[in-house]
Amino acid sequence: MKQFKIGRATYSESLIYEAYGGLQNDGIMLAVYYDVDAAKIIHQLDSWEKINDSPTISSILKNVSSYFGLDFVIPEIASGNFFLYDNSQHKELRSEAEMNTLLLHSEDVNFSLVVWDDEKHTIYIVEYRI
Repeated sequence: MKQFKIGRATYSESLIYEAYGGLQNDGIMLAVYYDVDAAKIIHQLDSWEKINDSPTISSILKNVSSYFGLDFVIPEIASGNFFLYDNSQHKELRSEAEMNTLLLHSEDVNFSLVVWDDEKHTIYIVEYRI
């Protein structure tokens, strides 16, 4: 979690799910961090976008959940924040238009997504390369 400047002392437990395939090690990695101390990450959250403003992020989370099948389902997140980073172009994506361009029109979809769930005090990190 250091790429998002979140240290080990901020959470109590984590789970990591990985699914790889394809010729170039394509796949999805999902890390879930529970019981995160919001006070220790509040300065990061201030610069992230609100999740309720982004139907694209909700769609990504549903697709990731379906990728892992019954192993793990990301719950609906009503209140929280997110940070989406395009690893191919090395830039943060903030607008729905930028996100849709990445997801719908890129030959190489390669991004990192971190989502904060306000209600559950949980962080979900998705590394996606298809």
